[in-house]
Amino acid sequence: VIEILAEIYRNANDHEKAAEAYQALSKVQPSNVRSFYYAAAALNNNGHPELAKEILSQGEAALSTSNEKSDMYFLRTLGDICYEGKMYEAAIKLADAAIVESARYRFYGGSSPLRPMYALKGKSYLREKHYDAAYNAYRQQATVARYDSDREAAEASMRRAAQQGNLYEKWIPEQLKKVTENPDDLEARFTLAQSYESNDMIREAIAEYQKISELHPDSWQWHKKLGDLYHKQSQQPRETGEVLEGTGLILDGPRPILESANPEQLAQAAAAYEAAIQFNPNSYELYRLLAQIYKSGEHPLDAEKVYRRALEASLTQSEYDSAVKGILNLYSDEKREDKHILLLEELKSKMANSAALHELLGDAYKKVGDTENAKTAYNHWIKLRQREINREQRYWYYSDFAEKLLGKGHYPETALKFAKRAAQHSTGSSYILTLGHAYLANEKYDEALEEFILGLNTRTTGSAHRDVFSRIAETGKKMKDQEHYLEMLNKLVDAMSHNLSAHLHLSLVLAEFYRENDMPEKAKAHIQSTGFITEDVWWTLGPFDNTAGIGYDTAYIPEDVTQIDTTTIYNGINGQVSWQKSTDKTLEGYIGLGEDVDWRVAYAFATIISPDERKVQLRFDSDDQGKVWLNGEEVFAHTRTSLAEIDRDIIPVTLKPGENSILVKVCEEELHWGFYMRITDTNGKPFEDLKIIDIEK
Repeated sequence: VIEILAEIYRNANDHEKAAEAYQALSKVQPSNVRSFYYAAAALNNNGHPELAKEILSQGEAALSTSNEKSDMYFLRTLGDICYEGKMYEAAIKLADAAIVESARYRFYGGSSPLRPMYALKGKSYLREKHYDAAYNAYRQQATVARYDSDREAAEASMRRAAQQGNLYEKWIPEQLKKVTENPDDLEARFTLAQSYESNDMIREAIAEYQKISELHPDSWQWHKKLGDLYHKQSQQPRETGEVLEGTGLILDGPRPILESANPEQLAQAAAAYEAAIQFNPNSYELYRLLAQIYKSGEHPLDAEKVYRRALEASLTQSEYDSAVKGILNLYSDEKREDKHILLLEELKSKMANSAALHELLGDAYKKVGDTENAKTAYNHWIKLRQREINREQRYWYYSDFAEKLLGKGHYPETALKFAKRAAQHSTGSSYILTLGHAYLANEKYDEALEEFILGLNTRTTGSAHRDVFSRIAETGKKMKDQEHYLEMLNKLVDAMSHNLSAHLHLSLVLAEFYRENDMPEKAKAHIQSTGFITEDVWWTLGPFDNTAGIGYDTAYIPEDVTQIDTTTIYNGINGQVSWQKSTDKTLEGYIGLGEDVDWRVAYAFATIISPDERKVQLRFDSDDQGKVWLNGEEVFAHTRTSLAEIDRDIIPVTLKPGENSILVKVCEEELHWGFYMRITDTNGKPFEDLKIIDIEK
């Protein structure tokens, strides 16, 4: 009971009561190591650092006698607790201990489990302003990375640490001296070139890489690097306004403007990539980069020729598929499905065994309404994909293929067959929910209900809830038997009465159904029953910079604002931005702020009308760090880096009579970016008489 109470207080960010509860828990269960660390974190966040150190020492003593002291994953969990409690030295110590213990493990495939350990060290050192140490931790993270995306993320963190600590100001003169003393030292030149590049000194970096390519003219990677840098240089904004002499800083006045790519630099980039291809003619990445250069210069025919050259090279099947998709994407803005069909039919003879090509061909025929040819193409796709999946024998592929089929609205029987195979191999909630989705698509409502109840009662995350209920809503639009579909939904609502998150999502699914079927009153009733401030009334602003977490404490706008002017222009990280109506159209309570974007900040604004003064709860969570202002006053903030969950943070506030402004700030690090917000009474029930103003542009 104490543990549950402590968790409730922690999730509500009531640090004082959380500390008391966890301290009580540590006395009842002295072997519960987490309780000491949670208590210390809560105390430190509540402004009691000395007491936090004392409790942390007790936790370290408990850990020293625990069976979990050699569990690297447990040590990392404790490190994350310390990081959230702003006890960065302890977080670093635990990360180091986890890395030492990792020698006891064997790892097979997948992302390296050491990567988050080094990431924890890096961001903790950054908070302590130990930039050299942060840089080295991120460099170790890059070394253990098994995927290009992981390595690139670590290298970006290295650059942030070096830039934030002005490390290049110290390193570059030292490196330049080494190169001057020994001009033919390849390693010294490469180190200097990397420093120039990381410090955005593109012109200087190009000069160094050119000298390196002269020393090793047959090495394709130096030509590729030159191509990358010329391309980057062509995209740099031109600064306007008065320059402060000797600093390069722009004074008040016109801001950076983005011009079209520089043709001369694009030509230099193209020449460099062509040189790289001569020495490495079977690298799809080089063809892709060269095609992007021609696309940037608005020469789609030249880009298409490059992709066709790639199709003649010795590539993997997935790379051939990517080249085909690259050609189609050149003409996507024009919505030229006929062009897509001609291209795909032409390439079909060369790529008869490409499942991806036949899938794309089916999609193209479907868009133009040619169902017969679409079916023929899809049949080829299914046959080829089935062969690949059966060869791999991985249940994840079964489930993924089932969802793909269901997403296209075709072959529900085939989708059900593969969903059943996946569920036979795994009892994970995602596989059970996919099976429920497949039963629903086949209008087997009783079976679908059974699987949905089972899957939702298996532990799932907020993002899993968002996905499954979006699929239920989308599939429901195609149901012939609307009566039985509604009956199943209502039974599912009743079955999930104990599961707040699922219950709320289902209410939104019902609202979407009624809105789609021109029953606005019923739709409104279900939306109001959730208390969510829905996607269609939020205004958003961004993105702004969150490099190394700087956005959390940086006010990019007056954050005590109670009204917004949607015509005001601000300087965002990618150029000028203004307030825009939320583009998130999925009615699910989760306000998405962007996809595939890392280390950014955005604001969201809404206005609520209350008929009187009343105490309410703002139920909030964000991914990642978030802040909330009510009527210009900051009422909540958190520093977590985790998936957003419904009602994780409960913020007691008082609304004034009339208009009340809500401003939300979300600082994204990696992966998902968004938040939940609903207004309720103390029992979590919404008010019927609160109104949300839909501000006009």
